[in-house]
Amino acid sequence: MVNIKTKEELLNLYVKRYDELDSYAKENLSQKYDEILKDFESKNINTKDSYENYFDELEKKNEELFKLSTCECLESSPAKRFTEILASYGVIVFFRTNLIK
Repeated sequence: MVNIKTKEELLNLYVKRYDELDSYAKENLSQKYDEILKDFESKNINTKDSYENYFDELEKKNEELFKLSTCECLESSPAKRFTEILASYGVIVFFRTNLIK
């Protein structure tokens, strides 16, 4: 069984690391936490293996966005897209690393 930290525990951990975190970032992290927990419940993620597989899939989806963005360079700035993808990856890694108690 996987023991998940509360939203408050996770947000407090993030704020301790990044004390200048603004309310917009906190709200986005809070929403992402809710999305992940909803996924955990609907996909019955309750073991370490299922937890790892879930985050592996998130990383794969994020990598696919990067591959797609190289095709869209003519339509939009690749630097902006890269920054979004990198930020998304950072959030994925943060949750993967810190969500379990």
